[in-house]
Amino acid sequence: MKHTAIGLALLGLFASAAHAQSSVTLYGRLNVTLESQSVGDASRVNKMMDNSSRWGVKGSEDLGGGMRANFVFEQGFDTTTGAAPNGFARESYVELAAPWGAVRGGNWAPGSYFATADYVSMHNHDTGTSSDALYSFASFPSARKVAYFTPEIAGFTAEIAHTFESATEAKANDLALNYTAGDLQLGAGYTKQADVSQVALRALYGMGALTVGGYLQRESVEGSANGKSRDIVRLVAMYAMGANEFHVNVGHSDRGGSFAQKASQYTLGINHNLTKRTKLYTYYTAINSPGKANDFNALAVGMRHNF
Repeated sequence: MKHTAIGLALLGLFASAAHAQSSVTLYGRLNVTLESQSVGDASRVNKMMDNSSRWGVKGSEDLGGGMRANFVFEQGFDTTTGAAPNGFARESYVELAAPWGAVRGGNWAPGSYFATADYVSMHNHDTGTSSDALYSFASFPSARKVAYFTPEIAGFTAEIAHTFESATEAKANDLALNYTAGDLQLGAGYTKQADVSQVALRALYGMGALTVGGYLQRESVEGSANGKSRDIVRLVAMYAMGANEFHVNVGHSDRGGSFAQKASQYTLGINHNLTKRTKLYTYYTAINSPGKANDFNALAVGMRHNF
């Protein structure tokens, strides 16, 4: 009986240890392009460019009862130099997750952006010179943030976030909605910070090898004689053929980011997926506006590896 009791006690200790086990994962992305660029009437220049390379660690601990403690600690760096000028500025947060949803605190990009512009950026995940140059980042609260994430309910998920004010940044509220029904994927985002707000709607639909979609965004500045608004629209398409993807997207804004001039952006891209984690790609992107001094175009070839 004594040996049995000791054995049961040891089993209980091992079970508790296993129950409380945590996992930590190292992850990242290296993304580099060689580009020929032109700005305005200036001569073309050749450059090597980093495309939002990063590394990070993420972890999770089982707390029992369907609850988990999660964390992310992520740093951006420049693959072409190895430097990390912004330190751990990409993401850093801690989260308590349960069947009723999750509560998160820390620093991460707004859910309204991921639900709209980033979601349809299928070519290169909205990085580098082919990234979306027209989407409004006028209100993009990331730091000192607390949020609630709903569980999935009939295809719907939501993120409701509040950013606390600081000496340099006003408080803000951010809302993101996502809905999936088979091949149809919908999203919406709203942000309000001081007198600047933005609202956007997104749709993406898959038809076998072809995926089409886009978003519509309105940015507004209120509360002054200079109060204005602008509309941004982006249409995207991807056709998959074996290991290859053919991408096209077209964007237009009826005013510039400073509300001065309208602008358009066009991108054609081809991705060749060597594996699920590594791809080679090429693209041509151009940004055009009535004032040609700000026109930009780039022809690039690149490689991206996720780990």
